[in-house]
Amino acid sequence: MTRFLKIAIAVVLASMAFFMVYNRFFNPNHISTLEKTSTKMPNFEFEGMDSKTLSYKNLEQGKQSVISFFHPDCAHCQELAANIFRKKKRLQNTNILMVSTAPIDKITKFAADFNLLNQPNILFATDTKGSFFAYFGDAFVPMLLVYDAEKQQKAVIKGDDISINEVLEAVETN
Repeated sequence: MTRFLKIAIAVVLASMAFFMVYNRFFNPNHISTLEKTSTKMPNFEFEGMDSKTLSYKNLEQGKQSVISFFHPDCAHCQELAANIFRKKKRLQNTNILMVSTAPIDKITKFAADFNLLNQPNILFATDTKGSFFAYFGDAFVPMLLVYDAEKQQKAVIKGDDISINEVLEAVETN
C-alpha cells in the first residue's frame, strides 16, 4: 500500500509541475504575444475624460500611436502604466490612448496614481458601449495595438506578461 501511495504522490506532483510549466510558457492566456499585422486604424469613438467624444481624430497626425485596452484594477495594467511613465521620454513622440470599460472616476484615479493624467501625448477614454471589440476585433486585458504614423497597425501585444521592452521595440521598429 505504501508503494502505491508513493507512486500516486509522484504522479500528482509530476502532473502539477507539468500544468504549472504549461500555464506559464505555453498557455496563450498567460503569455504576452506580439502579432505583426497590417490593418488600418478604425474610425473609433469613445467617451473622453471630459465626457466628450474622443476619436482617432484626437490623435496627433504624423505620429505613431499605441492604443491600450486596460482596466484600473488589473495588476498587469498597473505595472505597465508605471513602466510607461518611467519610459515617457522614449514614448514622448507617440500618441498613447488608454481605453477601459471602467467608469471615468476610476480611470481618472488610475491616471493620477501613475502620473499619466497630464502627459501631453497620453489620452484616456471609457468604452461605455463595449465597442472596443467591434472596432479592434479583440478585447484582451491588457492589450496594446501599435500603429505607425500612417495609422497602419504594426503590432498587437496582449497577455499578462507584457513588458515595456516589447512595447518600445514595437514602437521603435519601422
